[in-house]
Amino acid sequence: MEGWAVSRPPLGQLALHARASFPGTTRPHPSEDRSRLAALASGVSLAWRGRFASESRPFFRTCRHALEMPVRESSAQTIAVSVPRLDEEVKQKRADRYRLLVFTEILLSFTDTDGDNIRLQKEGIAINEYVNDKLEIRSMQYFDIDVQARSYHDPTGRGWFRPSEDVEEIVRKRDLMFLERDFLARCLMTVCGLTESSAYQVMMTAHTEGMAMVGTYTFETAELYCAGLKAKGLSADILPVEDGE
Repeated sequence: MEGWAVSRPPLGQLALHARASFPGTTRPHPSEDRSRLAALASGVSLAWRGRFASESRPFFRTCRHALEMPVRESSAQTIAVSVPRLDEEVKQKRADRYRLLVFTEILLSFTDTDGDNIRLQKEGIAINEYVNDKLEIRSMQYFDIDVQARSYHDPTGRGWFRPSEDVEEIVRKRDLMFLERDFLARCLMTVCGLTESSAYQVMMTAHTEGMAMVGTYTFETAELYCAGLKAKGLSADILPVEDGE
């Protein structure tokens, strides 16, 4: 059995063979070899570090897609908080029509510093004074009050109010009790537009009974007339007309 012997040619022959096989090539300058080796080493190092980094951390891919979303304008809601006039609003919700009422005072009583009970009472169109339930003055024409001195004066003499008595309230009732009939009738005609005969009838009812209905109106009209009568110093109010009345 024959064997083949393979011998490695000397390096010099390989170099000559290479130059003979590639006649156009020349050996680069040693400085160029060093530059190329440095660049090659740098590239290999970067490639190795990039591979190591990619293998050492998990791979995540985030896909971001640009979508054109519609922009909705925010609607501003305004909540108004108000403090209404409760009495008027309740009346307005209860009915569509209202009675306008006018009031006078038919009774006024208090106790003076002597301990006497003084009562002024309207009987018909006359005002009578009672002291401890006994008739003292019939058809009295005046009843003066001094608020600062807290005293009163009638045709029989003078007296003083006790500290517990509300003198301002007594004055208010006295004014309504002694209200002139002509004045009330004129106010009803000018403010509420009543005829003379209608105003006279309402005035007489108010003076004898302490209350009279002026008329039935819508809420706005009744409220307007009521405010006008109060501006004249009268006592007035409105009441809703219930269903079926």
